[in-house]
Amino acid sequence: SPSLVPPAPPTQQTIRPVTSAAAFAPEHITSVTPAPEPLSNLSCAPEQPQAAPAISCTRCERPNLQYDLHYHCPWCRNGNFDLCLSCYRQGQGCDHWYGFGYMAYERWRRLAPPEGWPAGYERPHVLTPRRWQKPAPHSTAPSSNEPNTADTSSGETTTPQLQEGAFCDRCFAFTDTCYWYCYICLEGAWGFCNSCVQTGQTCTHPLLPVAHLSTLRHQASQQQDPSTVTFTQMPHLRLDTYLLLPVLTDCDICQRPIPPNRTRFHCYVCSEGDYDICTECYYSLSATGKIGQGDGPGGWRRCLRGHRLAVVGYQDIPDGQGQQRVVVRDVVGGRRHKEDHDKEGNSEEGRDTAGGGVAATAIPPPPPPEDSSLGVRCLALWSYFPPEGVEDEVPFPKNAEVTEVEDMNGDWSIGVYAGKVGLFPSNHVRRI
Repeated sequence: SPSLVPPAPPTQQTIRPVTSAAAFAPEHITSVTPAPEPLSNLSCAPEQPQAAPAISCTRCERPNLQYDLHYHCPWCRNGNFDLCLSCYRQGQGCDHWYGFGYMAYERWRRLAPPEGWPAGYERPHVLTPRRWQKPAPHSTAPSSNEPNTADTSSGETTTPQLQEGAFCDRCFAFTDTCYWYCYICLEGAWGFCNSCVQTGQTCTHPLLPVAHLSTLRHQASQQQDPSTVTFTQMPHLRLDTYLLLPVLTDCDICQRPIPPNRTRFHCYVCSEGDYDICTECYYSLSATGKIGQGDGPGGWRRCLRGHRLAVVGYQDIPDGQGQQRVVVRDVVGGRRHKEDHDKEGNSEEGRDTAGGGVAATAIPPPPPPEDSSLGVRCLALWSYFPPEGVEDEVPFPKNAEVTEVEDMNGDWSIGVYAGKVGLFPSNHVRRI
């Protein structure tokens, strides 16, 4: 598989002021301690115990974290340091944690004495995302309609399995087989699973597809010498374990491959987001009347079933190999737009308008709204993660782009992040 150099960190980012009482920025450590064992040297497949250990949050003492996503430090407190998701996102790190992503290393260098850190001084600790799978009851037999449980990325197993590595920061699915990495959100400590990417529930930044070495081992051994492999380094995951994942896309109309340097029309709904139309086929569908003029490239830009399409492409990584996925244009009308019918493409109106040919010309759709009417774009100055159980607020990390923002009462605004519409505190963002 192609090699890849690490993507450059975002420029012009500010460093959060250090507060000595917070775990977010640790106190100076005067004693010289040996450097921790590199994460790349830790076993990728530790021996699985017969039962998942009981795990509690070291900060808030929340119990029974073993079956939920949590963050583990293999060095602090004899390897018995774990954080729940809430404490981690609040910046409550381990005893030698300097922050999220790339900024941890910036802060570590900034806090160094004038003569520099002593030789062998510990570098910032990186917390490992992990979760134990719940074992399935032995008496429960899998149904013939259930998916194959050989893939342990989801589902249950008869013995406890430790999932450790990349997790989706939106739905928390274990996603070592295909992880879409964002180097901007949360200082480069953020990413999504393939399902969220395909269904349009991601950030607006370029995303790099990577996979854990273990999932590509057979393919890599056939194509190149493992000693020459160039890993994709990410500041929040284990070093030297993730490789660039080539993504190939075929047009679902003509079945031909779509070149990476060509944009394509992507449907977030059809085939659970696994549906793309090349430019030639889409313009042909519009020209032949299979998609009405008002729903074609210059209108609502719908698929044959009436779903609004995004325009997606890939761009080369500067100074490196590989390509990032970019959304060139999101769905027409934005994410806050409400269709007249209950569900796009599932009503008579949706079918007649999008793919009805003669019907499409008989009942032309209303013109799409102007982009200027969809609200403003804002940059997240701080992360905002609502309390558990709050469903009408939208979570987002620092450096996220919140779109379609509208002020509600001065203190609260409504906007969109990762496909979710919700409320958020206005003072957490600034207008772009």
